Amino acid sequence: MKGLKERDEMNFVDFMVTCRNCLKSGDFELLCLIMWRIWYRQNRRVHNSVLVVDNDLVTWAQSYLEDYKSVNSSVEEVEWGFGIIIRTHKREVMASSAQFVKADYSPQLAEAIAILSGLIFMHDSGLLPCAVESDAQVIVNFINLGATPLSEVGLVIHDIILFLGSNCVCSVSFVHRIANMVAHCLTKFSLSAVHDFFWMEDVAPCVVSQV
Repeated sequence: MKGLKERDEMNFVDFMVTCRNCLKSGDFELLCLIMWRIWYRQNRRVHNSVLVVDNDLVTWAQSYLEDYKSVNSSVEEVEWGFGIIIRTHKREVMASSAQFVKADYSPQLAEAIAILSGLIFMHDSGLLPCAVESDAQVIVNFINLGATPLSEVGLVIHDIILFLGSNCVCSVSFVHRIANMVAHCLTKFSLSAVHDFFWMEDVAPCVVSQV
């Protein structure tokens, strides 16, 4: 596997992140399913004294994955909006954005992607260093703990942590929704927009009164 040597020593999370970066999406999905099945068989043997026999683990995993994708192929994509506002310490607006995406994200995944999108926007706008505030408390806690769940959310959180480690971000803090209303109004605006919007030293007309 490119980027992974036979004698490399790493913990499980680092191994999975390396595999995610080296493997094609379908191959990584298959690897995750194989490892889940191994874990399941071990738990059944240790805790229930039941030996689960798979004559061909890879074939079983491929079949399971095909069935899963077939069942979920009819799942409709959901419309998500991301609202971002960047202020100075005096609350002056430096930049803002309303971004739209259509995908079958979970709420937590959408919240994590919103934070990552905000960080990228700040970087591209040359507005670092910065402090990040979000009302996505679970995601904020994961980031501050340096925890990366073995899920799609974990992959995005890993990218956020990498970004924080290589850029001037002072802190990532939780704030209640009432303190984040401009960003939420931008989110609502993005859901009715036909493309992404970016403003420098300005905001959408619909939120001017709240700035």
